[in-house]
Amino acid sequence: ARNTERVRELLAAVRERYGTGRAELSDVLDLQNELAIRVNNESSFRDERRGAEIRLNLLRDMSASAPVPPPRLLDTGLPEVTQSADALTVLALEERPEIRQAEAATRQSSTALRLANAQYRPDFMVMLDRQPGIAPERGFDAMVTINLPFLFRKKYDFGIVEARAQQEAAEESRDAVELAIAGEVETALIRIKSSKRTSELYRDVLVPQAEDAYEAAITGYLAGTVDFVRLVDALVNVEEMRLTYFSSVTSYLKAIAELEKATASDLW
Repeated sequence: ARNTERVRELLAAVRERYGTGRAELSDVLDLQNELAIRVNNESSFRDERRGAEIRLNLLRDMSASAPVPPPRLLDTGLPEVTQSADALTVLALEERPEIRQAEAATRQSSTALRLANAQYRPDFMVMLDRQPGIAPERGFDAMVTINLPFLFRKKYDFGIVEARAQQEAAEESRDAVELAIAGEVETALIRIKSSKRTSELYRDVLVPQAEDAYEAAITGYLAGTVDFVRLVDALVNVEEMRLTYFSSVTSYLKAIAELEKATASDLW
């Protein structure tokens, strides 16, 4: 909408110059084409936004026609991530369900190893049974069974080896999950720093310079020292600079979303 309004204002100035014979008809026609393109882009962007709102409502398990809360504006600056990488990694290891799953598997394998070691212990069984019959003097049968598994250690050694291997595999899997999560946190932080640096460069330096160049081009065109082609180039350049700035802001917010996913926490 801002680009469209800019072209509309420029078209009014060029038409005024054309009415006084100081501009070419081709300049007016070119700007009319530029205006038509931007009006069409504006409509397309509205349609894309509506499509995004519908997809968002589906994710929220709501009707496609339900109103979507307005996005948070960034007029006050980009959101900051103040936590250190170590603190965010600790937070991620506390909150991520993959860690709890890996720790549960490790505890299960440790229990299996203890049970495998317990198979070496002797096993006693005492059985007492009354003798069959109906005579009052019938007695009882008693039996004691003793299982001595250490006499057959080799039979159980393989179970110990298997249980120990499963425990080591579970511990290595848990360590791999921890490393992967720490890597996700570090990668997201790198993207945050990079995109923030880029967005600040465009916001504080490149966009203002492009705006100044465009204003100078308008002044020069009205004074007759800048031709129409250079004026349009300045217009396109300032639009591209602003578009790149907003793209870098989008990358920054996506990186924050990745960090929130990595830590399973709401950081903004």
